Amino acid sequence: MDSIQMQIAVDVVTDLAKNFANYLYNKIKSIIIDKKAHDELYFQTAYERYLYATKERNEKVKTLLYKQVPQYLYDFYECLGVKYKKKKIDTSNINNLLSVGNKLIITGTGGIGKTTMMKHLFLNCIEKTDYIPILIELRSLNDKTIEDLDINEAIFESLMTFNFELERKYYDYSLSLGKYLFIFDGYDEVKSNLAKKIAESIQKLSNQYPDNYYIVSSRPLYNNFVAWSDFVELEAQGLSKEQALSLVKKLNYEKEIKNKFYVSLKETLYEKYKTFATNPLLLTIMLMTFAEGAEIPENFNDFYEQAFIALYKAHDASKGAYIRDKAAKLGSTDFKLIFSYVCFKSYFASEYEFNESEILDYISKAKAKCKIVDDFKTEDFLKDLTDSVCMLVWEGLTLRFTHRSFQEYFAAFYTTQLDDQTQEKLIRSWLYDSFFARSSEFLNMLNRMEPDRFERNILYPGLRELKKACKDKDKLEILKLFFNKIAIVDEEKFSILLSINNNYLWTILSFLRREMKNKKLLSSGESLVKETNPLYLKLLEKGFKPIKKSELREINVDDIIGDPDFKEVLMLEFSDIFSIIVFGMDLLEKWENTSISNKRKLSSILEDL
Repeated sequence: MDSIQMQIAVDVVTDLAKNFANYLYNKIKSIIIDKKAHDELYFQTAYERYLYATKERNEKVKTLLYKQVPQYLYDFYECLGVKYKKKKIDTSNINNLLSVGNKLIITGTGGIGKTTMMKHLFLNCIEKTDYIPILIELRSLNDKTIEDLDINEAIFESLMTFNFELERKYYDYSLSLGKYLFIFDGYDEVKSNLAKKIAESIQKLSNQYPDNYYIVSSRPLYNNFVAWSDFVELEAQGLSKEQALSLVKKLNYEKEIKNKFYVSLKETLYEKYKTFATNPLLLTIMLMTFAEGAEIPENFNDFYEQAFIALYKAHDASKGAYIRDKAAKLGSTDFKLIFSYVCFKSYFASEYEFNESEILDYISKAKAKCKIVDDFKTEDFLKDLTDSVCMLVWEGLTLRFTHRSFQEYFAAFYTTQLDDQTQEKLIRSWLYDSFFARSSEFLNMLNRMEPDRFERNILYPGLRELKKACKDKDKLEILKLFFNKIAIVDEEKFSILLSINNNYLWTILSFLRREMKNKKLLSSGESLVKETNPLYLKLLEKGFKPIKKSELREINVDDIIGDPDFKEVLMLEFSDIFSIIVFGMDLLEKWENTSISNKRKLSSILEDL
């Protein structure tokens, strides 16, 4: 950023803090009794110090390519669009988003760039609006207990961390003025046991102070966000061809290689690998793969493997070919095994960032568990992770994965090292307990790594349990296996919320749904939220409706299952579920006829030899 841009930035921060302080002071000056708060300068200083500190933190970013020194975000960022009602909204100006509503959820797949987008929206808010932005990384709450979790307290603690010196009573009053933009990043990264409490806390805050703006980011969570009654869900869009080319041009990479890749991307690669080229993370991996002279992989798993190989060879893209020595002196195979165990343990513990002692403890446990031939120091391995192979990056005193999808990939790789019985028990337990299992790429990665074992250890046991659960039940009773409550949302959205009764069976069903869509056996269709929904209209007709526009009313499934008036609309609404179950039972019969259970026993025997 040049000196003129820096001066503009300084003026913008000062003006925002000054205007907000003036507004706040004039609202509360009649009740101020503290001597130090006798004029608006006290308030201006508090917000000015906070904005400078948070702006400095968020305007520079470490990424897969910029691992050592954080880069100015706008030197490489492309503003992704978001889709709302089939229309694409330009996010280069945050006011385009805020015009949609003051309570928004932005969902997107892994690697699409949601976290970077949240930083952009934070910075853009300072420049383009008169709101004070507050960005909370929700994973930072994972060390809280449910009893200690207070979202408003967490927000104030975050403010204090960034040089905010305003008495709590004045801050609390300021919330009612409708001058804040709260950005909650990474809802899907919170621990499952905290997810419901965090969701309720954010909704409570937004209802208590409805004039502020609220933005939540997350990976997609099928049908779960309908519960956020008056939040509007927007879908982050991938890079257009023009954006992909623009991003490549901006990247600080070896010029000759980058130029060749740019030309290839423009001529053929974007169209040929559109699934990857529209994703900023995967596009970066494409460039790294291209630089190593390797063919660009056809599937996601190979992408991550190629990225690891490229990073392990430690080609410094900004300085030409340069191989960094590895402090731990491990070969790539042993290094990968140790790191995979670290990813495996931390992933199933829902831990995505660490202090130094925590990550060293993981490495020590991996060293003891994996028992590789070559000895190494845990500190040296950590140094390689951050300085050479660059799978982890420092942010202050905290370490995080270069990208969370690397953790998922290597966790899946280590899961393939488990014997069948252990793998089955682990995944079953996880699917029962995890709130976010369906939004993770872990299962898809595991399936692509070992499709036969995935069928044997995950799908087959799930289908057996589904068959047992459905035995001697009619279709209406089967619905109760999956849902225990239905809620209606009266927002002219004709929305139905389903409260999942059995997370394990629902995840198995969701996976079968994807398989059927891939095989064109099921239309891609809309979700259960659709206009003029017959079930919604029937519920309204029967008197089930919210008291207020933004409220939910939960209805026990039992209350409508026995009502003959609901049978037809329920069968229509959930016809896909019954089709999927039939598909699953056909698969189960096929596997049983080919003695898949016997194969499993043989596999277990062979693994013990």
